[in-house]
Amino acid sequence: MNDLEIIALTDKNDPRFEEVIVLFRQMYKFMDQHGLLMPLADDGENKWIRAVKNTLDKFCTLIIVVHNDKVVGFAHGALRFSPDYLGTLKTGIVTHIFVSQEFRSRGIGSRMLKKLQDWFLQKDTHSIEIQVVADNKEAMLFWEKTGYTLELKQYRKFL
Repeated sequence: MNDLEIIALTDKNDPRFEEVIVLFRQMYKFMDQHGLLMPLADDGENKWIRAVKNTLDKFCTLIIVVHNDKVVGFAHGALRFSPDYLGTLKTGIVTHIFVSQEFRSRGIGSRMLKKLQDWFLQKDTHSIEIQVVADNKEAMLFWEKTGYTLELKQYRKFL
């Protein structure tokens, strides 16, 4: 995969953020098809990207994969602390990871994950967690293959 470049975005004015927004919408459409119950809010992708830019490299990182000058995947990780009754441990959260359909099964997700994990290590995190949409069996296999263990299941009831 010599034609792929994996980059951490650090410049808030990088024009490739616009391409990430497009992929973010595609990712939510994909998750909707796999059982996501909470839809993306109106203009949600722009609200998300603004929040990312505001905390970039302090509390989060955004990794992109570029093929022939086009962004074909992204991964976002953020930091948070566990509650004090759990030790106030710094925890890494893989909030999103997405690869365009035509670039899947090439090891791109694993390479982005490695870059995220390296960033979390630099930030002295205790552990890393991820949520997966319940019907996304492919994602569950990916996380298990990369050494993650199922810990919780999340339920939702609309009021």
